[in-house]
Amino acid sequence: MNKTLHTSKNKAVSISLLLLVLGSLNAFSQTNTFTGTVNSNWNTAMNWSLLAVPTAIHDLVIPSGKSVIVNADASAKTISLSGNLTMNSGIKLTVNGNLTVNATGNFTMPGGSGLATLVVYGNFMNNGLTDFWKSTVVILGDLISPLTSSLQNQGNIVVGGNIIGSFAITGGSGAGQIYALNPNATVTITPASIDNNVTPGTPLSGSESNALIDLVNQVIYGASCPFAISDVANVTICSGNIAVFTVSTTGTLPTYQWQVNSGSGWLDLANDAVYAGVSTPTMTIANASITMDGYRYRASITAASCTKNGNYGKLIFTVAPTAPIVGAITQPACVVSTGSVVLSGLPASGIVNPGNITYVGTSCTINNLNPGTYSFIASNTTCASPASANVVINPILTTIWNGSSWSNGAPAADKNVIFSANYSSSANFDACSCSVNSGVNVTVNSGHTLTVSNAITATSGSLIFENNASLIQSGYTGINTGIIIAKRNSAPVILSDYTYWSSPTSGSQTLLNFSPNTAASNFFTYHNAWTYSAPATDTFTKGLGYAIIAPIGTSTTVPASLAQQFTGVPNNGNIDVTVALGPNPISNRLIGNPYPSAIDADAFINANVIGTGSINKTISGTLYFWTHNHSLSGNNYLSSDYATYNLSGGTAVASGTGNTGAPIRYIPSGQGFFVHTVANGNVSFTNTMRTGTSNTNFYKTSNSITAVPTLESHRMWLNLTNSTSSFSQILLGYIETATDDANPGLDGLYYGADQHVLYSFIGTEAYTIQAKALPFANSDVVPLGYKINVAGATTISLDHLDGVFAGNQNIYLDDQLLNVTHDLKAAPYTFTSQAGTFNNRFVVRYTTETLGNGGFDLHNKVTVATGKNQIIIKSESTAIDQVILFDVLGRKIHENKKINNNEFQISGLLTHQTVIAQIILADGQVIAKKLVY
Repeated sequence: MNKTLHTSKNKAVSISLLLLVLGSLNAFSQTNTFTGTVNSNWNTAMNWSLLAVPTAIHDLVIPSGKSVIVNADASAKTISLSGNLTMNSGIKLTVNGNLTVNATGNFTMPGGSGLATLVVYGNFMNNGLTDFWKSTVVILGDLISPLTSSLQNQGNIVVGGNIIGSFAITGGSGAGQIYALNPNATVTITPASIDNNVTPGTPLSGSESNALIDLVNQVIYGASCPFAISDVANVTICSGNIAVFTVSTTGTLPTYQWQVNSGSGWLDLANDAVYAGVSTPTMTIANASITMDGYRYRASITAASCTKNGNYGKLIFTVAPTAPIVGAITQPACVVSTGSVVLSGLPASGIVNPGNITYVGTSCTINNLNPGTYSFIASNTTCASPASANVVINPILTTIWNGSSWSNGAPAADKNVIFSANYSSSANFDACSCSVNSGVNVTVNSGHTLTVSNAITATSGSLIFENNASLIQSGYTGINTGIIIAKRNSAPVILSDYTYWSSPTSGSQTLLNFSPNTAASNFFTYHNAWTYSAPATDTFTKGLGYAIIAPIGTSTTVPASLAQQFTGVPNNGNIDVTVALGPNPISNRLIGNPYPSAIDADAFINANVIGTGSINKTISGTLYFWTHNHSLSGNNYLSSDYATYNLSGGTAVASGTGNTGAPIRYIPSGQGFFVHTVANGNVSFTNTMRTGTSNTNFYKTSNSITAVPTLESHRMWLNLTNSTSSFSQILLGYIETATDDANPGLDGLYYGADQHVLYSFIGTEAYTIQAKALPFANSDVVPLGYKINVAGATTISLDHLDGVFAGNQNIYLDDQLLNVTHDLKAAPYTFTSQAGTFNNRFVVRYTTETLGNGGFDLHNKVTVATGKNQIIIKSESTAIDQVILFDVLGRKIHENKKINNNEFQISGLLTHQTVIAQIILADGQVIAKKLVY
C-alpha cells in the first residue's frame, strides 16, 4: 500500500513520547570520546572513552586524526566530528540532537550502489567536508553548510527547518533532491541554480519511496495521521505588543498542545505570565523580550487517537524605536513659508509620521510644516516609536497699519504687512508680503525702496511708487496680483526728442495711454530696424524698449523733464526677450529694464555676454544709452548721443539738452537701451539683478554717485573737444580678466557714424572702450584714431582717472605728425588738424625712455618764472611761437600767438591761482609747465 507524506496539507503532530524519551535521556547524557586506533569500528566498546558502544544518551566527540566506521545501526545524542566518520551501506545513524562537522572533520555516507540513512533531530552543521552521496538524510532542525556539502541526484535531503549554505549536486539541480518542508523556512543556497529549485513548503514529490515518506512523517511530524494541520505563520511583534499564533486542523474533536524550540529541542508549553492558550487553536505571547527572537512555535494535535506535529512559525521580535529626538526647529520665513525640524535617534531607515515620510539614516529633516503643533512617531518595518516631544511651528508675523500705528511693530522682512489705511513712506521698509486693502492708498515716496520677499497684492491704483522710488522682490519669482502706479521722470527733452522707455508693469495700459499727447506716428521699437508701433492697441511687452517722442505741447527750445507714469501689475521674476541676427553687419535690439527698481548692469552683462554668459551668450556686452543731447538736424540725430557702458566702465557724451555724465553700474527703472546682438536666442533679466540703490536719475546716475568697479581696474577717460563744443570720450583701462585682444563685456565697439570722434584700436576695429591685460606695464603703448569734420584747433585731454593713473603714473600723448610728446597730466594737448579721419597720428604711452626725439630735453632749456605780477617765459634755443594758459580744470584762460621770440612776458592775470602753461615752439614742439601765479 502506498504511503502519504503528511506535510502542510496533511500533517500530524505527536512526538510527546519522543520528547519524553529525549527528556529522560538528557538527564543521563554523557560525553563519550573516540580513543581507538586510526581506523576503528564504531561498535567496539574499547574504542570509546566510556568503554561503551555509543547510545542515545552519549554526546560523542571524534577528535582530529581519528577515523570511525559505522558498520551497524547506531545512535547518539550529539556528535562533534573533528576526525573522519564513514557510514557503511545499509546503515542507519540517528542523532537525537545536533551533528556538527568541524573544520577538520569529514563526514561520508556510502558511495557506489550502497545506501545509508541519517536522521538528525537537531541541527546539522557542516564546517568541514560532508558527502551525502546517494543516501537519505532527514533533519528535523536546520541544515547549515558554510562549506560545500555534496549530494548525488539519487539522494534525498529533507529538512524541517532552514537550509543555508553551499551545495554541490552531481547530476541534479536541487528539485527532487533537497526539500525544505516548512513554508516559513529560510532557504539560501549557493549556487543560485540550486537555490532557485528549492522552495520552502514544497512537499515530497509522488515519486519518492514510501520508506522515505514514512521516515519524514516520523521525524518531521511525529506520525502519519489521517488529518491535516494548517501551517503556522511567522509572527512579528514589537516590544510591548502581544504575539498571536493560530492553527487549524481537519481532525475531529482535536486537542492541542503548543510547543517551543528555543534552540535546544521541542518542549511543551504551559500557561503562565508569558504564554496563554497553549491548549487551544490560538496561543498568545505577552511580555515577549528580545531574547525570544527566533523562537519556533508549533502545535502538536491529537485527533482520532493519532498525534502529529505541524510546521512551525517563528517569533520575530523587533525592539520598538525610541522616541525621536527633536533637534533644530526652523520657523517659517518669507522665502520658505513653512517650517522644518530635524529629528535624530531614528532607526537606520523607516517612516516618520505624520506625513508618511520615508527616510534613510538615523536622522532626517521634516520639511513643509504649516503652523501648528506636531509630535512625531518613527517606524521601522514593523514597530512604531513613542511620540516625540511637541514641535511648535509658529505662523509668520503680521503687522497692520491702521492710519496711526502698526499692530505688531514696524514692517520687517519677517512680517506680512497689511495696509488698512492710507500710508506715506518716510524711509525704506521691508516686508515678507505686502497687501493693500480696497480703498486704501499707499505711497512709496521718492528715493525710498519697498523690499518684499513674496507677493504684492493691491487693488487698482492703490500702491503708488513716486519717481525714483523702488520695488524689490528678492526671493519671489511668481506673478503679482493687483495694480501699482510707477511714476518716472525723463531726462530734460524738447519737442523733437525721443526717450527710450521700458515699462516696469504689465497689463492693459497701451502706449497711447502712457503718452496720450504724442503723435501716433512717433512710437517705435527696434529689432535690427525701426518698426512703427500701433500705440492705441499695443501694450508694453516685458523687457522691450520703446522710442517715444516728446508729447505735443513740449517746448521746442527749453528742455524740460516729462512726468510719466506706468500703470499695471509690477513685473517680477525671470523675463526673457528674443534677439536675432539681422541682415546688417551689426545687429541691435532696443530692450530695457523691466522692473520697478534699478538693475545691476554688470550682472545683466555677465548673464548674457557672448562666451561667458551664465544664462545666454547672445550680446557683445556693451550697452548703449540714448542721451538726446542734440536736436534733430537734417532729419537725423547724432549717434554721438549714445553713451556707452560695459564691465570696464562708461563713457560720457557732449553737453546738450539731455545727459552728459557717463553711465555707471546701475540702470534705473523705465530705462531703455540698445544691445549688440551676436547670436540668435534670448537676453534674460532676473530678480537677482535688481537693486534698491541708484534709481534716482533717468538714463544716467548722478555724478555724485561713485561706481566702485567689481574688477581690479586702472582707467583713464580721454576727451576730444573743439571750439564748436563737439565732444567725444573714450575709456582706456587695464582690467582684471582682460586680454590685449577683444574681450566681450569689457571692450566696447565704436557705435555710429559721428563726425567728431576719438577711438582706440584692437586690430583694425575702432573702440570707445578698450580693456587691456594686467599687470600694467609702463612700456605699453595705445594707438589712437580720430575723425573730425571741422578743421582747426582740437584738444585731447584727460577727463578723470583711477587706479595707478590717479597716482604718480605719467600719461603722455605722442603726436607722431609733429614728433612731439606731451604730458597729459600736466595739461590738455591742443593741436591743429584738417577735417577727416586720422588713424596714425597719436599714441598714448607711459614713459619717455624710448621716445628718442629729444622733446623732453627742452624742459631744461625752457624756463618759466613769476615776479611783479608777471609770467616770464624764456627759451634758450628755439623761438617761442605760441603760449596757452589753462586753469587746473583744463579751461583756457589766456592765449598768445605768433610770438616769434625767445622771451615772452604775460601780465594782467588774476593772481593767487595755479596755472598750466602750454608753450609751443617755432619747430612745433610743445612744453607744459605748472606754476603758481
